[in-house]
Amino acid sequence: MASTMANAWRLLTTSERATIAVAAAATLGTLALRTAGVADLVVFGASAVALGALAMLVGHGTDQLGHRLGHGATGVLQSARSSPTACSCSAWRSCSAA
Repeated sequence: MASTMANAWRLLTTSERATIAVAAAATLGTLALRTAGVADLVVFGASAVALGALAMLVGHGTDQLGHRLGHGATGVLQSARSSPTACSCSAWRSCSAA
């Protein structure tokens, strides 16, 4: 398993690795700030940085899938990602109607 993770890490670009590091550091920083009882605004700022970094990773991953799958499949993926509740409800309705 360790070799699989090492191989996956090598496939990432330098900017992707940096984004992962920023997301991890900001997430741990948010936890530390919240645990220390720091002002809510500071905790919010740290969590916003973490969330922004994670959003960058999701966006980059979607772009990569778009290059591999084409425009139609990527549109479906983005729709499912943006509203998972709506997709699960529509899937449930179509299954219950059958």
